[in-house]
Amino acid sequence: MSILLIAPKSERTEALAQSLREEGYEVDLAFEGWAGKRLLEKAAYQVTIIENRLPDVEGSQLCKMISEDYKESSLLLIASPNQCNVLEGFAAGIDEYIPQPADCREIIARVKALTRRGKFLVPINRLKAGDILLDLDSKEVNKGGRQVDVTASEFRLLEFMIRNKNKVLSKKEIAFGVWGYDIEEKIRKLTVHMKKLRGKLTAGSTDDCHIYTVSRRGYIMMEKA
Repeated sequence: MSILLIAPKSERTEALAQSLREEGYEVDLAFEGWAGKRLLEKAAYQVTIIENRLPDVEGSQLCKMISEDYKESSLLLIASPNQCNVLEGFAAGIDEYIPQPADCREIIARVKALTRRGKFLVPINRLKAGDILLDLDSKEVNKGGRQVDVTASEFRLLEFMIRNKNKVLSKKEIAFGVWGYDIEEKIRKLTVHMKKLRGKLTAGSTDDCHIYTVSRRGYIMMEKA
């Protein structure tokens, strides 16, 4: 089972990560809140442990953002009562609260309790690139909190681009990966499909659609840091 630990860089944080690994968990570390959120965009974690006192953002605020975007990950917040209103924390979406100073054994026990509740068994069936979120079950596209209406072909096209993000793809590679048949015809129509998709993602604004044309080579979907 994978765990993301977001906490300030310290011997205590390293010790907690090591204790969790000794219990058989895979643990990734982030020493700042935004760094942790970027890791969540790239990988699925069953449990996210957040210490409230982070150098760039309050853990309780981070919990709220994570609970809205990554419902599959159980949230465990470590904070002292004078740092965070516990009731507000649960309202923000946390699943467990541990007061500081926190003992490693208690944190591990709470993690085990969270996993027994079964939340981590919910299948993670979403793809993400920047502020674009694809739900593979409902076939819905969300960009920056805005729902985007796309056709079935546009959804498959966007899915293929996200699965191959940060790679330059030729029109032939894209057409074959998305449709797999009538390649020559699809290659001719790809430019039209791509233009319509990018237009829907930006909706006439200056928002970044994350898909770029690479002259004489094809297209690339990129996530800006």
